[in-house]
Amino acid sequence: MGPMFIRQVNRMEALSMSVLTVTDSTFQKNVIEASNQRLVVVEFSTKVKVNNRGEDNASARMDTIFNALEEKYAGKVSLVRVEIKLDSDLEDSSNPVTSTQYQINHGPTMVFFKAGARAREDLVGQQTKERMTQILDELLPAS
Repeated sequence: MGPMFIRQVNRMEALSMSVLTVTDSTFQKNVIEASNQRLVVVEFSTKVKVNNRGEDNASARMDTIFNALEEKYAGKVSLVRVEIKLDSDLEDSSNPVTSTQYQINHGPTMVFFKAGARAREDLVGQQTKERMTQILDELLPAS
């Protein structure tokens, strides 16, 4: 057996490996249409991942939780991410159509879709993995 090579994966690569990132142009297909087949949870996450002190912000911490949920619920729930960049007027310059349509003015915000529509109240701000697991288990059909 030859030598094994291990490479370090940076944060952005790690994020892109598990949770699908959607945009204004792919939202209809990857969220609305997909929610006719299974529960879809959208994390509206800020592009900036650190606060003024150089620490991970709420979006960065929620990204980590969202990635862990993707592993746990693979094949049962589609977890997708929409990156937002809010300006001082809370206008999004990254995906303005989607963020305006769903009235997103804070990241992270989680929106749940089933059968082409919102399935429950949105969650605004960082949530715990336990809280997210509880909600997903409530929304999933009993197996």
